[in-house]
Amino acid sequence: MNRFYISVLLILLSSNCVAQDFPLVGVWKSNEAMTLESMNKVEGVTKKSKKLFSNNFFGKLILDFRSDNELKSFIPGETDDLEEFNKYQPFEILSRNLEYIELRQYSKILNESMTQKYYFNEECLYVYTSKWNFREYFCKFITKSG
Repeated sequence: MNRFYISVLLILLSSNCVAQDFPLVGVWKSNEAMTLESMNKVEGVTKKSKKLFSNNFFGKLILDFRSDNELKSFIPGETDDLEEFNKYQPFEILSRNLEYIELRQYSKILNESMTQKYYFNEECLYVYTSKWNFREYFCKFITKSG
């Protein structure tokens, strides 16, 4: 009988740890300097694209992950009136390890499911972006309210 209670306790503890041990929970903001540094290391990015990306393109996007497997991505002041950006959308964890977490989320804008890997890098995370596959970095963002 003791084994049964120990087994139940271990199952409850492990499921609680999985729910709380989701390193993406919180608010993350695009980091322009780190992203541009990554872009400049990649070969093949055209001068026109570098000019576009270097002119305040990165550094605005916010990712807000909640512990109930919902994500909202938005650009303050630019996407406020767009319904697609103002709601949390559910996502599914496809795989995870010490290097990355892979998620699937339905995009209302593209009208399709998208899969994205979020890689860990010290205190920040990154995703591969654009046809050149450079890294867009996101770092924890502390809001005024907390």
